[in-house]
Amino acid sequence: LSLIRQMVFDLDMPVQIIGSPTIRENDGLAMSSRNGRLTVGQREVAVNLYKALKKVEAAIISGGADYAEIESEAMESLSLLGFKPDYIQICNAATLKVAKHGEESLVILAAASLGEVRLIDNLQVSLK
Repeated sequence: LSLIRQMVFDLDMPVQIIGSPTIRENDGLAMSSRNGRLTVGQREVAVNLYKALKKVEAAIISGGADYAEIESEAMESLSLLGFKPDYIQICNAATLKVAKHGEESLVILAAASLGEVRLIDNLQVSLK
């Protein structure tokens, strides 16, 4: 959404972008057609991607200042659950650049594979 908004701005396109929250399953997994490609066992594990984002959010809100360490711990926990994580990155929500401690508007971005299925998710964090 941030990339599309920036592109519309950069190209001075007469388009109104209307964002909406991620629609999630009851257990928190982001709804996606890719979820149908997961085995029953993988689907049970997949919810842990969202749980990892929530743990990162909690660490940030509780004052965790070493974002690299928080990200690394989340990646390791996903690996132990059977994921092949591509990234978990704490970014500035407006620019998507790597966030620095003290920024108020953040987004946690994540991508990880379970078997042949690549799952992506994100979580907005406001420290205002």
